[in-house]
Amino acid sequence: YKRGEMLANIVSLKKNIVVTGSHGKTTTTSLISNILFAAKLDPTIINGGIIKFLKNSAKLGKSEWSILESDESDGSFLKLPVTYSVVTNIDKEHLDYYKQLNVLQKSFQLFVERTPSFGKSIICKDDYYNKIMIKNLNTKNYLTYGFDKNSNFQINNVKKKINSTIFNIKLNLIGKKKTQLKNFHIPLLGEHNVRNTTAAIAIALNLGIKVQIIKKSLKNFVGVERRYNKIFSYRGVDFYDDYAHHPTEIKALLSGIRSVYPSKKIVSVFQPHRFSRVKLLKKEFALGFKQSDEVVLCPIYPAGEKIDKHFDYHFFGKLISKKSSVKVIILKTEDDLLNYFKKNIFGDELVVCMGAGSISTWINNISKKL
Repeated sequence: YKRGEMLANIVSLKKNIVVTGSHGKTTTTSLISNILFAAKLDPTIINGGIIKFLKNSAKLGKSEWSILESDESDGSFLKLPVTYSVVTNIDKEHLDYYKQLNVLQKSFQLFVERTPSFGKSIICKDDYYNKIMIKNLNTKNYLTYGFDKNSNFQINNVKKKINSTIFNIKLNLIGKKKTQLKNFHIPLLGEHNVRNTTAAIAIALNLGIKVQIIKKSLKNFVGVERRYNKIFSYRGVDFYDDYAHHPTEIKALLSGIRSVYPSKKIVSVFQPHRFSRVKLLKKEFALGFKQSDEVVLCPIYPAGEKIDKHFDYHFFGKLISKKSSVKVIILKTEDDLLNYFKKNIFGDELVVCMGAGSISTWINNISKKL
């Protein structure tokens, strides 16, 4: 059995909230879990990352509800039984399986159309490919969210602080009076996380959870492992770890940091993930570091792929430097990175290490040596 098939069997008798999309799945699943847990609904939770308040990625609940992060990488998400669904976005990912973007898009459309009449699909209207999908849907059984003024759950009045974000949501629901829900407070940065939170709020409101419970839960949210987690400080500089490994994720992460640190020097330590992804998206990667001041480029983590000994790191580094107007340093080993930190990190800086491979292990090892 593939993961998706096994998951479908496990939750076949549950009412399932299924979260999918190219980016933001794990955080959105965690936020929904946090709210339902606070509402004492005791859901079963199966997530793609460690939820901090659970200290685990899964929990067996006693209620009829389950919350699932669904992986679209191999198409198996279409086998999951759905009651409510969330589509965060659609991006050029997993084309090694789908081959063509339009095949990937069609799979997401089929996923949304499988949401039954007694449930609802919650779709982010800010996303370009989601908008195309919405036009092609053979169902009206969905609600939208985002900054888009035509969204059913419209984000507005966002206030960005150093370690948190505050925002309002305007409810534009058919047959109901337009309402402004004010002052949702989350200990997260970046507009992408405001969107993720709004998806969670939309689900919670559809389940009838009271707004005050939602707000309290979000304010107390302790996060997900490897999502802009502070690992240690050295010479007054904070070091963070993040799972970002796709150009869209990198841009969102760096934009979120830059929005609250407009003048601080940001050093991005980037370990690319898979040779195939880098080759397919090298132009997008090259444009992804505009909000950074310096990029430390580590060797590609192959993730099961055959190592390409002919891959030109210097060409890739020059491309990043040119397109993002940023200084690029190329390193080969964990020890090289340790020595780089010892020689170069001091002052008013912030270091964010990103990638889906071994970079998290590297940074945690280095934290014990510095």
